[in-house]
Amino acid sequence: MIYWVKTQPQADIDHSEYKPFIRNDWFRNHYMFFAYGLMALLTVLFFATGAVKAIHSLLRLPVFVLVFLVHESLHMLVVYRIGDIYLSHSGLFFWMQPHARMSKGRFFLFMTLPLFTLTVVPAVLLLPDTGALRPYLLYIAWSNAIIASSDIINAVLIPLKPNDSVFYRGYYKTGSGAAEKNVSGEPSPCHTAVIFVRHAQAVYGNDDRNRPLSEAGMEDRKIVAEALKDRKIDAFLSSPYRRSMETIRPAAELRGMEILTDERFRERKCGDFSSDSLAKRWTDFSWAEENGESLRSVQDRNMEALRDVLRNYAGRTVVIGTHGTALSTILNFYNPDFGLQDFLRIVSWMPYITELSFDGDRLSGIKELDHVEKDIPQ
Repeated sequence: MIYWVKTQPQADIDHSEYKPFIRNDWFRNHYMFFAYGLMALLTVLFFATGAVKAIHSLLRLPVFVLVFLVHESLHMLVVYRIGDIYLSHSGLFFWMQPHARMSKGRFFLFMTLPLFTLTVVPAVLLLPDTGALRPYLLYIAWSNAIIASSDIINAVLIPLKPNDSVFYRGYYKTGSGAAEKNVSGEPSPCHTAVIFVRHAQAVYGNDDRNRPLSEAGMEDRKIVAEALKDRKIDAFLSSPYRRSMETIRPAAELRGMEILTDERFRERKCGDFSSDSLAKRWTDFSWAEENGESLRSVQDRNMEALRDVLRNYAGRTVVIGTHGTALSTILNFYNPDFGLQDFLRIVSWMPYITELSFDGDRLSGIKELDHVEKDIPQ
């Protein structure tokens, strides 16, 4: 889809493999002047030929906007399921840029499909007598040519590249290792990284859902942003509890990304406490104290949510804001030997960052990234 106001993900480009799409430094640095210059020339011709007056003045702007929307939709169609399109800018220059690795054929189609559909086809249809449609076809053809100014330049340059090229974010590479990939950079959509972030220290109180981070927790959450700073993150998800969202918010805001909440990732509902409650819960996952929730229930809903993440974000990297008990039930699902002592080892770690790697829906690895030890009130 098109992201109008979000920050485009950081490009994970190995410059030892990828070369700039435009090799000449001067041309590359002045590319947008050429694109806007061509746009200005086509606009002058648009008026000079009288095409702008082909339809009623009240219809000109709506038709132009409609052409623009169809134009961008055709771009999106080409990268559907392998990437996104972002509105990029540099100074006064704005342009649409895909975040997807594309083969030479797909990249050429990406650049030419809107041009062919909305300029070439209408121009061909102008040859016979099309009657009342002729003014609209003329207006559509010229309008789209103006919109496609940058596409025209790229469409001329793409055929000059080797046939085995792969294009990505203004760069390309060639060779036997250059295969079209999804935006995660992996050779298939099967390898998924899920980074769980247990919240930082929170203020203790009765309203469990809305407890904010403590002053120490607000400081410690910087560790999360630091641990993730060099990672390409495709989505931030979280428990709807305030402390979980506050912990990962700086990392999300750094990338201009929103945090999506899922009620199923919430923490266990606590009931009437007794001194042996903790041991009973970990001995029997189906046991729950009065007015409380069993670990089995917590595990079932968290695993249901995680399976949806693995399906919806296959091949990508996702951060999930979570809780100590909720995360522990997930770890227990993949390792039934994870028990009370393992839970007690991490219960005072706030925040706690651990990465789970998956091949499809199969866990392939666990790596603890960082944590901060905190005192737990007795």
